[in-house]
Amino acid sequence: MARKILIVDDDVDFTQLLSARLRANNYDVVTAGDAYDAVAKAQQQRPSLIILDIRLPAGGGFRVYETLKASVLTSRIAVLFVTGFDQVVSGQEKKVRDALQTLNQPFLIKPFAAEELLEKVKQALEQLPSSPDPKERALVKEIINSVSPAPPPAPMKKGLVKEIIDRVSDSWALRKDRS
Repeated sequence: MARKILIVDDDVDFTQLLSARLRANNYDVVTAGDAYDAVAKAQQQRPSLIILDIRLPAGGGFRVYETLKASVLTSRIAVLFVTGFDQVVSGQEKKVRDALQTLNQPFLIKPFAAEELLEKVKQALEQLPSSPDPKERALVKEIINSVSPAPPPAPMKKGLVKEIIDRVSDSWALRKDRS
């Protein structure tokens, strides 16, 4: 049975390229384009490995990592971070590199060779991650605060505000009719 890998990156071309390379090497591949989708797919699909970009819409890779490690369902999934330091906000390169080394997590810097990707994937799959201890969780929070921007507010479903207003109006109308 092929090992399942979840690729999380908002760059569609990069994701397709990575997917093709991994499928050609007998891996089952699932993709996600933002932080919310990453957590949902990790919980649903239970991959053996997540290849996780640091800079993502809706929260960022370090926040996804924190969420995954806090859940019993996903805390033991191996994570391989990827980043293109040219994407990282000016002055953040050293912080990101230090954070990844402090977490003792494997990482790749874009662009990278296919052989390097396959070697890192193999290494990450061979190492069974342990459940994070409270010190690691505190460290992840510290890293998030120093490296990642604040997450954007959760997107609202189209028409949700109108639906809420309609329900509240209907509720008031019912109360008024009863009195």
